[in-house]
Amino acid sequence: MAKEETAFLSKTYAREQIKMFFLVRGVAQQIQNHDPNKVDDELTRVLGINNEAPGLTGPPRTTAEFAQIYRQYFCMVAMLQRHLREGEHVFAVVGGTHVVMQEPALNPATLP
Repeated sequence: MAKEETAFLSKTYAREQIKMFFLVRGVAQQIQNHDPNKVDDELTRVLGINNEAPGLTGPPRTTAEFAQIYRQYFCMVAMLQRHLREGEHVFAVVGGTHVVMQEPALNPATLP
């Protein structure tokens, strides 16, 4: 993440949203390119980097804060999980890459 990228995005988005973008992007890359079971480790690593980045020292600072803010911005995942837990069939159209990235969160075998 470049300081210039953060400055540019700050013209349109809140710092919390920018930080969430960088964190979600880092986690998504981990899922696609590495061991998906190490996502928590990657989130912790990326949080450490972002917590020291100029302009991104605010929340989320911890994995707990990340989870809370994630649920706020991405409430659709929780809703889909609830319907799947209830045995319903779900059809959601968001975008091709989004579906692939959300698949681990929506797999009935791994629902929390």
